[in-house]
Amino acid sequence: MSSFLTAHQHIIGYLVPYNGEKVIKMEEKFVPVKTRNCKRKPMWMTNKAFNTVRRKLKVFSKYKDKNHPAVKNANAKAKTELKKARRSFEKKLARNIKEDRKSFFAYARSKSKARIQITSLTDGTGGHTSSDVDTSELLNTYFGSVFTHEDMCALPTPENVFIDSYHSLLTDVPFTLQDVMKQLDRLRKDKSAGADGLSPRLLMEAKDEVCYPLHYL
Repeated sequence: MSSFLTAHQHIIGYLVPYNGEKVIKMEEKFVPVKTRNCKRKPMWMTNKAFNTVRRKLKVFSKYKDKNHPAVKNANAKAKTELKKARRSFEKKLARNIKEDRKSFFAYARSKSKARIQITSLTDGTGGHTSSDVDTSELLNTYFGSVFTHEDMCALPTPENVFIDSYHSLLTDVPFTLQDVMKQLDRLRKDKSAGADGLSPRLLMEAKDEVCYPLHYL
């Protein structure tokens, strides 16, 4: 299965008759890009809660009196439904935290009023970075400095512990079409594209077409 784990990263270069550039151009042409409105509803709001809010606004625009019984009734229903939707959403996040931590922490960050950002850093000369590019380069240099540089000229010779015949060597790792399909189903649509520029969403949408080429590789 180790050969399969990295196969999806190189599929664009091997799928015949399309190369990587053609597939990426097809994705840009035929896969729609979803645009978000600035005034979008909260992630926890259900359709039922949204309809009760619209109902409340509609009733208030009719009577123009917050003390009217119909307005009070609509406000109470909307408040109850909003509270119920928010509580149900939070319980679902807590229940699925082991499988979907990203959504849990995204919701937790949205409730925080503090926004922690990196403004500037001090470089080796005592100056301060003035742009995001300089800051990222400085962080990259620092993180790269903690790795150990091995001496590649004095590598030890590994001891051969295999005592059977050459035909008994494990040269191939067998896996079935079902194994490939299972790995494709485990991809996350919300993850970013890899070095090949192919998004996991496209792989999942075209899994029936790319499953056999991946298995053949």
